[in-house]
Amino acid sequence: LFNKNSLPEHIDGVICHAVLTSMRDGYLKFFRVLQDVQKLKKILARGSFDVIHILVEPFFPLANFLAPEKVICSIVGTYAIFPFQRGVNKWLYKRSLKKINRIVSISDYTAQRFNENNLYNIPVHTIPLGVDSDLFAPPGDGTAMRKENSFCFVGHIKPRKGLLYAIQAVERLKHEFRDVKLYVLGEEDFDEYAAACKRYVTEHHLQDMVIFAGFVPNDRIKEYYFKCAANVLPSVNDNDYFEGFGLIHLEANAAGIPSIGSKNCGNESAISDGVTGFLCEQKNVDLLHQKMRYILSIKDTAAYHALCKRCREHAIQNDWKSYIEKVVAIYNT
Repeated sequence: LFNKNSLPEHIDGVICHAVLTSMRDGYLKFFRVLQDVQKLKKILARGSFDVIHILVEPFFPLANFLAPEKVICSIVGTYAIFPFQRGVNKWLYKRSLKKINRIVSISDYTAQRFNENNLYNIPVHTIPLGVDSDLFAPPGDGTAMRKENSFCFVGHIKPRKGLLYAIQAVERLKHEFRDVKLYVLGEEDFDEYAAACKRYVTEHHLQDMVIFAGFVPNDRIKEYYFKCAANVLPSVNDNDYFEGFGLIHLEANAAGIPSIGSKNCGNESAISDGVTGFLCEQKNVDLLHQKMRYILSIKDTAAYHALCKRCREHAIQNDWKSYIEKVVAIYNT
């Protein structure tokens, strides 16, 4: 069952009903929930259901009016805490927790933050997201690809993605690697923040180093992964907004390159520090520069190829099939 405005991909053996309307919060949330429940009950009446799995937090309130044997809910980031603490619908979210039997979290950090509001001590299981390892697979084993002295930043341009710190770190690299580049792939969600990043690039004369490519589809994102030495997404906690996981790190691994992220957020479940990439303290440009410099310094060595091989193996071991198997195991507990 999907938000009626979404277009789910075809999944063999899965029937999709794009009928839900209660994704958005606001004063009409309660009435939209009731409307969705009526639609759900008609669909559910066609068969027997032992488990309902609510995949995103805005649909948690539906649990108030559904009564299967089990209700399992996924938490994916900021919304694991946000709606329980503020807004006109927080009472509706808190009440829904009474009907939920299990929580599936995409990272240990997200689970930790949710437990701040876990009023009824619901069991929380951390199952990190999976990746389509075939979609991002490099040609051959990837070792034959020649890498630029470059990094890619993949994600929406917003404060919690930490783009400005990546720009400042790559700026320091220009004194040692004059051809260094940072490719920025993503839409500008926050105009003011995006403008600040671009203004920094202009004022510091970095236009030849920092390339804003805008939105890039998956089939072209991997082209950047293939030519870059590493991915960098130095997430920062922006008050209650935080990185729930950072799937981009795993996608970069699937393309056979390491990824650099941040501690004290969901990146800690996405990156194995020193094995598939590196974790830095948030906002620490010195450490970020150090890790980026290290990667460029070994880029043409056997040590780098071994690092890339570990990244690819890690992604294969953590594909979507593995993720689904772990989730289904929760259904049976």
